[in-house]
Amino acid sequence: MDTKSSEHYTQFIVPFRKALDSLNKEADRGMIIVAASWVDKDLENAISSLLIPSSKKEDELFLDTGLLGTFSAKIDMAFRLGLIKESSKNAFHLLRKMRNECAHNIESSSFDSPSIESRTIELARKVENLLTAMWRGMEDLLKKQPNYKDYNPTENTSKNIRTLFGTRTLFLWAAACIITYSALIKTDIVPLEALDDK
Repeated sequence: MDTKSSEHYTQFIVPFRKALDSLNKEADRGMIIVAASWVDKDLENAISSLLIPSSKKEDELFLDTGLLGTFSAKIDMAFRLGLIKESSKNAFHLLRKMRNECAHNIESSSFDSPSIESRTIELARKVENLLTAMWRGMEDLLKKQPNYKDYNPTENTSKNIRTLFGTRTLFLWAAACIITYSALIKTDIVPLEALDDK
């Protein structure tokens, strides 16, 4: 592996696998809620790293009653600040809706639920390029799976993941892609500086 591919592996595949491992320990409902919480916190960190630091220990902007106290507000602000693309904003909002459904409707909080299943498919479509890149990065490992014999190279990656491993794994992969992306948002941020009082 050359230096450039080693950097790519470290920057994307390592956090992706960490997210996979962490989320996979959760039940269906917990997986969705934890994934959304992870992205929510990453957005808060990204926005915080751009803004002039608060003089208080806890930044009032991010308290529950603050302007950026909700996941929705953080998503919209990150987009308006140019920290995320519109496609990412849409994927994050879809994840937020799934989280809300799981938090408020315990009965339909599994990947067997038609609503959760259809939103998972929609979410995977929104991150298809990331799914494909991660699939390629882990293909040697995936080839060892018994289901891999059913892999269809003419299908898109999200359909293959769902066919081979099911809706839960499709969500797991899509969420891990989103988490990997959200963790990297703040890497290129140049913080704002306070204006001089003079």
